[in-house]
Amino acid sequence: HLCLAFNIYHEARDQPREGRVMVGQVTMNRTGTRKAWATICKTVFAAWQFSWTEERPYIDLSDPIEREALRDALILSERLLNGEERDRSEGSRHYYNPEKATPFWRDSYDRIAVIGDHIFLK
Repeated sequence: HLCLAFNIYHEARDQPREGRVMVGQVTMNRTGTRKAWATICKTVFAAWQFSWTEERPYIDLSDPIEREALRDALILSERLLNGEERDRSEGSRHYYNPEKATPFWRDSYDRIAVIGDHIFLK
């Protein structure tokens, strides 16, 4: 629950709600697709999966946080895990922010949606 919430928080706290939900769905869609990604926490902290874990490969609760954004991420992660959010991602396992990254793999997937600053791919 915490790993999913922190991933939503770090990857999408400044995005519209739909974008935060999609980031959570992509995280869940990746989980279990490889042996090394057996759990949400292993997926979030696997090498080269999410930018915030490359910069800071741990959760440090002493870091300054935006409390409302973290509270929202905790609620969204619980709703996602309980199946209370409709999966609009169509099984997407990738997204990126074109203002911050130009991943080499982006043309290998179909664009599903553009929400806020993120392009979601399947």
